Amino acid sequence: MPELSIIVPVYKVEPYLPKCIDSILAQTFTDFELILIDDGSPDRCGEICDEYAAKDSRIVVIHQENKGVSAARNAGLDIAKGEYIGFVDSDDWIEKTMYKRLISIMQADDTDIAICGCKQRKESGEFLYNDFFNEGSYNHDQLLRAMISIPNPIGGVLWNKLFKRRIIGSLRFCENMKNCEDGLFIVQTLVETKSGKKIPDPLYNVVQRDLSASRSGNVQQVYHTVLGFVEIRKFLVKNENSRDICSRSAEMLLDNSIRFGNIIKELGMKTKQPCTYELNGIRNIMRKTIIESAVKALLPLRSIHGYVCEMRKLRLTNNVR
Repeated sequence: MPELSIIVPVYKVEPYLPKCIDSILAQTFTDFELILIDDGSPDRCGEICDEYAAKDSRIVVIHQENKGVSAARNAGLDIAKGEYIGFVDSDDWIEKTMYKRLISIMQADDTDIAICGCKQRKESGEFLYNDFFNEGSYNHDQLLRAMISIPNPIGGVLWNKLFKRRIIGSLRFCENMKNCEDGLFIVQTLVETKSGKKIPDPLYNVVQRDLSASRSGNVQQVYHTVLGFVEIRKFLVKNENSRDICSRSAEMLLDNSIRFGNIIKELGMKTKQPCTYELNGIRNIMRKTIIESAVKALLPLRSIHGYVCEMRKLRLTNNVR
């Protein structure tokens, strides 16, 4: 039984996939299984996965019809055998000591999750900047607070984290969510987490391909990011009996509603995309959250007034349909 399972969903990443796989096979920690899920990729990705599997017995390949990244990760979780679970995106690559460092930390400090920094890079490989670079130890409450803070000091992403299998259990990614499914998954695991440790070392390399919701230029995709934050807050309010978490999650949802609402408004003005439905939806989300925060006294009146003013700014203009 391998000690570590590394899950990599694969779809339309033919130019990047070999570098990703090579970086995993070069790990100084060698007791792992690499689960490659070919999610119906129309290019040579499936063949590349099979070619690597023929050369290294640690590689397991799953071929399936295209179902999306969440379904691909779920397929990997269904067969993962390791005590530790890690996720890598197939267009990124990792430093050779990444998993040895993270497992050593988890074993030494008896933590449920370990987190590292990362390097943001262009597609050419050119270095842009380091991210998540502060060191810290976190208990259960501190991890949840960090996850819903802006900025997020541990990152709302899967790939810079290593999880104990115990805290994942039967948990799976929500396949119906179009954005923020990884953020919801992390929050769900943190509810089961006692402690975590973060190191500043940038052991993960992220390739910026301009495919994020805020960079996509697609109004609906950006709107679904806000809907993802709604689901995260719903889960926290239901499963965490903490007034502080309820208050912070309201701030998280309102702050992101303003942020992405303004992105939608700017996109509508710039590209002439219809965005009436999305802006009205965000205003309704904010209105409901503001009322709840006022009735339950979750936020100070000054903050509530500020959110009301920002909500009103998300109105349509003559240049936005």
